[in-house]
Amino acid sequence: MLFIRVLKRPIEMMDWLYLIFLFMLTWFVIALIMIVLGDCDLLLQIAEKFGKSPSSLKNKVVWITGSSSGIGECLAYELSKVGCKLILSARRKDELERVRGQCIEKWGVKADDILVVPLDMVEFDTHAAAVEKVINKFGQVDILVNNAGRSQRAEWIKTSLEVDQQVLNVNVLGVLSLTKLVLPYMIKRNEGHIVNMSSIAGKIGTFTIQFSNDG
Repeated sequence: MLFIRVLKRPIEMMDWLYLIFLFMLTWFVIALIMIVLGDCDLLLQIAEKFGKSPSSLKNKVVWITGSSSGIGECLAYELSKVGCKLILSARRKDELERVRGQCIEKWGVKADDILVVPLDMVEFDTHAAAVEKVINKFGQVDILVNNAGRSQRAEWIKTSLEVDQQVLNVNVLGVLSLTKLVLPYMIKRNEGHIVNMSSIAGKIGTFTIQFSNDG
């Protein structure tokens, strides 16, 4: 009888505060566990779990800069699995051809669905021709992945201004240059996505490492 009376008691303000506190504490513990055990940030883990499947990108035209190695190369393979049409760009044409060959051989991508466009992010005057080549081939760019980048790991105070300039040219001006040329085609179609890769150093810097964007 006492238990029934307790259940029938109106919920008071302290009860609500306790429930809110309990919810926040539970969420904090879950988030902490996800951060410790995960290999990416919390929002990305949530998106991976509850967001759209990568298969929803099938037949999308994706341009990946810095795709001759590292994250860009792995991304090319993952997008090949779900049937994306790819543009691979970097300075090393031979490495781009290697990645292209892997996409065709291992993931069954049609040779005509992968375009290799050698590109140096600091040679701004070549970007327009690269974009024109891509548009002539596919007619559109659904997703531009600005993955190309560089870093310097020396103690920043001891590096020359020339090094700083080189980093900014690749990581900032190169990204702006290519994006400004691709964006009008996305606006015209009222559709498109731009992905900018970065480093954790963009949020938590150190005095020995200088990044503005890295892939």
